[in-house]
Amino acid sequence: MGSDPFSNINIPESDSSNLYYKFQPGENRFRIVGSLMEGYEDWSEELRQDGGAPLRSKSPMVQKGDKKPRYFALVPIWVEDSIKFISIHQKTILTTIQQLNDSKDWGVCTEYDIMVKRQGEGKDTLYTVTPCKPEPVGNECKKAWSDIQSKIDFDAYIDGGNILKAEEGAVKDDELPF
Repeated sequence: MGSDPFSNINIPESDSSNLYYKFQPGENRFRIVGSLMEGYEDWSEELRQDGGAPLRSKSPMVQKGDKKPRYFALVPIWVEDSIKFISIHQKTILTTIQQLNDSKDWGVCTEYDIMVKRQGEGKDTLYTVTPCKPEPVGNECKKAWSDIQSKIDFDAYIDGGNILKAEEGAVKDDELPF
């Protein structure tokens, strides 16, 4: 037999799976780095695009399927040493962050980390939002945000695609020759 063709390769993880963050059980600490993008989504099975992405809109939607469309805020955050996006549906989380942002004691929420603690499962899930001591954002975060900011394409996300524009000359998964 010949040599092992896979012995010296490192297959990178998919970009899109690393782009989105979901609240994990326990403490979730992150820094909001940019403006929130608002929309509505309908996860009704019969309306989902290709069985995956929900039907999304920038404006309120009329219920067409078995589920009521929900409001969301797509938030760019610094978490796990990279820029990611989190879709927040919970009004308690959004309202608390907005109150902190509007308060004279805490101020603009990009100036400090936010801790969201998730407890429980399903309909019994509880979220607690706590601001962290204000600290300057690190240079690594600033550079990552600067690099990604111009690539954000919220319209593509609304249409069921990726939040980031494809790189010029990049090969898409559906264009691979096999």
